[in-house]
Amino acid sequence: MRRSFNKIWIPVLLVIVGITLTSVAVGGVTRQIYEQLNFNETITGNFVENTQPLDASITDINIYADATNSINIVFDDSQTPSLKTVGESTDLVVRTSGESLTIKTSESLCNGNILSCNNPRFDTIALVLPTSMKGSIRIEALVQNVSIDAKSIQTLDRVVVKTLNTAVKVNNIEGSLKFDTLNLTLDAQNVAGNIDINGADVNATIVGNKNKLAINSNTLNMSANVSSMGDLTLDTDGLNVNVIAIVQEKSGYSVRMTGLSSSYSNLIGSNSNSRLFGDIRDHFTTSEGNQNISISMDGLNQSLTLTH
Repeated sequence: MRRSFNKIWIPVLLVIVGITLTSVAVGGVTRQIYEQLNFNETITGNFVENTQPLDASITDINIYADATNSINIVFDDSQTPSLKTVGESTDLVVRTSGESLTIKTSESLCNGNILSCNNPRFDTIALVLPTSMKGSIRIEALVQNVSIDAKSIQTLDRVVVKTLNTAVKVNNIEGSLKFDTLNLTLDAQNVAGNIDINGADVNATIVGNKNKLAINSNTLNMSANVSSMGDLTLDTDGLNVNVIAIVQEKSGYSVRMTGLSSSYSNLIGSNSNSRLFGDIRDHFTTSEGNQNISISMDGLNQSLTLTH
């Protein structure tokens, strides 16, 4: 879909100018806050392990967590639905309302003091859920690692992950997936549905199954490897975006790139193109393949490699 009136890099350039001027006055404070939030060390402490059963009828999960090492969610009918936490249990709040489960590590973010966020109180939040759950998962946390895994294809209405600096692994999940993360490393395997990515610095590996996969991204910097066995739609908007798209043999494809600097390499059709300003377009139509690929890229500096 052409978005000539909605290019992220135009307003972003204006924002960068404003930020540069403003940073002279507030740079010291901003740096202090970021360093407090951007922890990279493995979290340790005098933590208590706690396990409690979960109602199998739960359809919606909401997790709000301070600085935490890992949030792990597994769909597995061979295990009893449960919540396991390793941390300071006095800060843990677990509420069930109807078919909705809410988990909080404190009643307010960092106990109301953002500069104390580097004092973690939880190492692990782990849930085992039944495959009958088809609802939503929402995670808002200062967390280093997030994992959502199913032994076979699990269909969910919606998954939302809002974090700061996080490695996310998703396996065998279909549905609407949204990631709002400043720094994101995404490893999504055997997925389908809609994936929305918003972030400043993104590294993504996305492998789709035989069902339709649509990926939309709005980022500053993104490097992505994308492949799918089914139909694939990829729509990117960003300052610096590099994509390698792996498609099935004899697949039909359509490519459009619009930006200040665009580079295109088609290893399937043995052609390449580079352009300053303007559009790059390429397409191939076939009735023999079982996959259709549509790629649209808007950005300041972008590259696309199409290969088998």
